[in-house]
Amino acid sequence: MAEGSKKFLFTVAEIIAVLAVIAGGLWYWFLGRQPAKEKPAPTYLSEEATQALETAQNPVKNVAETNPFKKEETNPLLNKYKNPFE
Repeated sequence: MAEGSKKFLFTVAEIIAVLAVIAGGLWYWFLGRQPAKEKPAPTYLSEEATQALETAQNPVKNVAETNPFKKEETNPLLNKYKNPFE
């Protein structure tokens, strides 16, 4: 075989490989990335039981305010420092 025909076959093989990679990427982009279909979770509990479990498992909803510095009169640094750039 001549040197020119080997080079031509190698170039054709490279082009086919590049086109195969592009085709695979496009296939994945359009068909492979579809989100999985989620089945709805079966409900074994009644509505009352679900509400009771929700309030029992989430105690943060009914937490009292515990920040002592939220009110302005309890902040010890409120009137002590004045910003000189204001």
